[in-house]
Amino acid sequence: MYDPQRVFRELMCEVLAAGSARRWRERADEFRAARPGPEDYPGQQSLEKLRAKWRELTAVADACEARARFIELGYEDWPEVDDVMMAKHLEAA
Repeated sequence: MYDPQRVFRELMCEVLAAGSARRWRERADEFRAARPGPEDYPGQQSLEKLRAKWRELTAVADACEARARFIELGYEDWPEVDDVMMAKHLEAA
């Protein structure tokens, strides 16, 4: 059965493992592309749930962009940040 939370956790592990700024920007673009838009069929989701999903995906994309900027500045290894971010996402799951 498709488990979106498991897919999200695996995706975040992949993102946290990647080290290049280009890869982080690619992931940011993918998160932005995954945001629900006006042309998408909403199904059973309320407008507020769609807005919340849009905000969540935008925040993750912004975090990916920020990580790319840190890497470009020479700060490639931030294990404390990775640990905190991973713990937050696993707690939310």
